[in-house]
Amino acid sequence: MKALKTMQKSLKWMLFLLVCVVIAAAVLGGLFVKQRLDDRAARQAEYERVAKEKADEITLTFAPGNTIFTARRMLISRGFSEAEIDAAFSKDYEVMTKMGRPAALTGVDSSMVAGAKGILNTGSVSIEGFLFPETINFFAMATVEQIVTRMATELDRAIQREGLAQRFGDQQINNRPMTLYEGLVMASIVQKEAGGLKYEDKTAIAAVFYNRLRMGWPLGADATTLYAADMAGIPTHNEDGSANWSILQLSSPWNTRGSSARVGLPPTPIASPGLEAIRAAANPDFAKHRYTLYFLTDDNDVVRYATNEAGHQENIRTYCQIRCQNW
Repeated sequence: MKALKTMQKSLKWMLFLLVCVVIAAAVLGGLFVKQRLDDRAARQAEYERVAKEKADEITLTFAPGNTIFTARRMLISRGFSEAEIDAAFSKDYEVMTKMGRPAALTGVDSSMVAGAKGILNTGSVSIEGFLFPETINFFAMATVEQIVTRMATELDRAIQREGLAQRFGDQQINNRPMTLYEGLVMASIVQKEAGGLKYEDKTAIAAVFYNRLRMGWPLGADATTLYAADMAGIPTHNEDGSANWSILQLSSPWNTRGSSARVGLPPTPIASPGLEAIRAAANPDFAKHRYTLYFLTDDNDVVRYATNEAGHQENIRTYCQIRCQNW
């Protein structure tokens, strides 16, 4: 009898433990299912967030040789207001200061920047040359200031990655090492003068400009004169499409051709140089062009070089009867 009672008691405990195990399993199973559902909901939410962000992204493509005028038109077309663009373009940026941009322009009067009203005012700074030319995605909520900062930061990273600041420092200008900012000015001119040419021509043309600086000559770069006209708000071409040669007489720190030509580099870059143009400006081909002082791209897209004016004029007569009649 006692053994039977003990067995019954044991069975009750076993039943109780079985019930506890069943209840625990149900609770844990419910928690597991809930966790799975929560995980699935979280993944769905993340998927929807990423999808929404991608839908809200804007893609901006800034090409080598584009200018602040190009950038302004592009941003207006994307819905940014002129007021926000002009305010952002006139702002001082730490990353640009780091790369040597001066705090203000000097020797510039209002007539010289009449065509850049809002973008660049007398005495203000310029972001020209710092909008790194590439395709970048931004959130649609990005401000113009954030866009400018990102593009300038990408430029700074590219320069640091390739050690180009040091290479510019190896070049001499006015009997001293060239600064990074001066290097960007030179690279922008190489970009505009040789953008579609082979890299070896870019390095050769860079050498020509360094040689002219060493001789104390004006650079004689058409691209600087055209930029000076844009800054002043003066047409570079006549109504019939012919070149407006009168802009050669422009008194402007950006004009390096004609009777009013500036000797030395312009005060700012004249465009955004691509990485290849920056490399070329930092690595001029003096091995082949130590004494080359002239170049032109002829009617067949071949670059002709000369060491003196007579040779240059001969190249014009022989190879450049069409292209040399216009900008």
